[in-house]
Amino acid sequence: MVIMKKLILVISLCLFFSTISVFAADSPWFIDLNKQSLYIKVGFEASDTNVYPDEENKNWVIFPPAEKSGRVVRPLDIELPEIPKPRFFSFKTYEKMDFTYSLPFELEIPANDEVPGLHLGSLGDNWEIFLNGQLIRSSVDLNDNGQIRVHHSRRDIFFPIKPSLFNNGMNLLVIHIMCDPSYEANGFHQAKPYYFDSYEKISQSNGSILTFALLFLYLFMGIYHIFLYLNGRSYRYNLFYGLFSITLFFYLFMRTHVVYSLIADTNTVFKIELIFLFCLLPFISAFLELITVNKISGITKGFSLYSLILGITAIFTPINFNLDLLRIWQITGLIMILYIFFYLICWNFFTTAYRHWKSQRNLEKAKGRIRIVLKTLYDTDVGNLFIGTMVLFGTTTYDILDSMFFENDLVLTNYGFLFFTLGSAFILANRFAFLHKQMSDLNYSLELKIKEVETASEKSRISEIKYRSLFEGNSDAVLLLNEEFSILEGNEAGLELLGIKKKNITSHSIFNSLYFEEKEDNHSKDLLRLKLDELLLTENPTELKLRFTGKRGEMKAVRVRLELIHTLSSTRQILFRAILIQEDALLSYFCGEKIHYQISNSFPLTDEVSRRITANLAKYMEKAEAEMLFIGIREIIINAIEHGNLCITFAEKTKSQAEGRFMELLMDRQKEPMYCDKKVKIEASISPEKVIYRICDEGPGFDHKTFLKSTRHQVNETLSHGRGISMAMQLFDKVYYNEKGNQVTLIKKIRP
Repeated sequence: MVIMKKLILVISLCLFFSTISVFAADSPWFIDLNKQSLYIKVGFEASDTNVYPDEENKNWVIFPPAEKSGRVVRPLDIELPEIPKPRFFSFKTYEKMDFTYSLPFELEIPANDEVPGLHLGSLGDNWEIFLNGQLIRSSVDLNDNGQIRVHHSRRDIFFPIKPSLFNNGMNLLVIHIMCDPSYEANGFHQAKPYYFDSYEKISQSNGSILTFALLFLYLFMGIYHIFLYLNGRSYRYNLFYGLFSITLFFYLFMRTHVVYSLIADTNTVFKIELIFLFCLLPFISAFLELITVNKISGITKGFSLYSLILGITAIFTPINFNLDLLRIWQITGLIMILYIFFYLICWNFFTTAYRHWKSQRNLEKAKGRIRIVLKTLYDTDVGNLFIGTMVLFGTTTYDILDSMFFENDLVLTNYGFLFFTLGSAFILANRFAFLHKQMSDLNYSLELKIKEVETASEKSRISEIKYRSLFEGNSDAVLLLNEEFSILEGNEAGLELLGIKKKNITSHSIFNSLYFEEKEDNHSKDLLRLKLDELLLTENPTELKLRFTGKRGEMKAVRVRLELIHTLSSTRQILFRAILIQEDALLSYFCGEKIHYQISNSFPLTDEVSRRITANLAKYMEKAEAEMLFIGIREIIINAIEHGNLCITFAEKTKSQAEGRFMELLMDRQKEPMYCDKKVKIEASISPEKVIYRICDEGPGFDHKTFLKSTRHQVNETLSHGRGISMAMQLFDKVYYNEKGNQVTLIKKIRP
């Protein structure tokens, strides 16, 4: 990994230095035209091509030699009243005007066989070039009315010149320019280079091999990463990196002189160049956001829409207006660059470095802060992006400021993009290698688990066959439920238990068939749901007693066993098996009993213990009356657990029931240390004369005197709370509480 990083750095530096155009000043043919005085006048006459300009002639505007390395001289830079000035966001264009650029220079013709050449950094719009009165190059395309038909405002114009056209001594280079004077990209609209030199050296400095090698590197990387995205669409950063790299290829290609051989009209070239330029920042911002925070922000989406509007506007507006769009984009683009650099890169980088430092500062050999920062720079994606973006940020910012103020025309962004693009490609390659390794590890783990899966599948098949046979050949009531507790199937006994027909089984809820008295709460439903949830959680079989309503409304008491089935399709089903509780054969021999239980705060136990201590009441009273005593006793025991041991207030119960989370409140309270070990003591005494029950909890008690007094006045009403006490007062002859209020004694006299 370290070797690869060093290799990419070396390649980047080699391409950087090899693509910089440097002309040598020691060639005998070399003449820097920026170091010569430039004479400009409005209009053109054939005699101007071989007559040196007269400094006393007021028609000539003189531009002195450049103090720096470059000089921008456009028609709109000439301070003459007849030359219109561009207006911001104006759709107005002006008719063609003629201008004469005259450059006298002195040359001592060298005694060698080298072919001289001329290199002009930029020239626009239509033009003719003369040397000592001879036309040496022309790019004029006018219509029948003498107006420009095809625009030729080009960059990097270079060509050879016959040595015989030069004079030994003073020479005159004249350029006839035809253009809209208000358009900024006319005349010498770039700062440099403008010079004579050996044509061989000019060709070498403008060589296209390395330039196009760089461009097609961008194109290849873009296509490659889009291909990666199409084969794994969850990694969207590949898509936006590919779009960014391809867009960068087209943008830079539109800035080469080769494009003029494909598209003659330079206004069209400029519009296409703008469109690709406007696309660069949205693509790069989306890529950086996805690679760092894995989502595209509203800022990037908004700037993308804004860039799209600029691109569409550039297509349908005049070329002068296009320049105004470019200026607007340069300002807003600089703001977007600041967002990308300071927020997406710097913020993420420093927060990552801080997390690394924080995770190590408590270690005995904690690394220093500077060392951690350097390691974050070198070994993390965000650190690598920080380095690449620093270079790109610096070069892009300089080029924007250069185009607005400095006008040195260095175009450093080309090299910043090279550094950034290669670094980003390396990051993505690392990610791809990491994902590939993960995939290999997963495949290996999968192979190790195939046998386990096959074994589990065989066990599941045996289990399913076993339970299916039990389901199909059993006289007990058997139902099959899914994980949402909906009924899937049922045998004949199961249908009879629910009191429904087979065609209605899938639309019927098992909870709707549970039996309960008019004054009874939803205790049975809550108990069954609790047991089903417990089964899904623990996967351990469980049992409980329930009552169901038959076809004719009769009550059927059953003992239910719930088991979990793992099917071949990897889903889980619940086997519901119910056995009718038969009459006790010894009931007729029963005389009396005394029973003492001590139970935990278990909700399901309330049903079991209540059923047990009332089971023999049928010997001395009607079955319906014994069933009502069962319900009343169960409600009293529930009160002892809820309001006694667990200290759940009436207000808490009301609120949790309204929110549908009362069972969750019960289970949470049962787990708390101060409540989990408390018990409920239950004593029962049954004789032919009377029945006595005593229920005692370990809670703080309550003001039973006030409560009993208020309850007596509402004895015939259904209370939202105190249901157990209200029912007890109706069902039992005497109800006594101890002074504390945590023990109640219930007495029922048996009528002869």
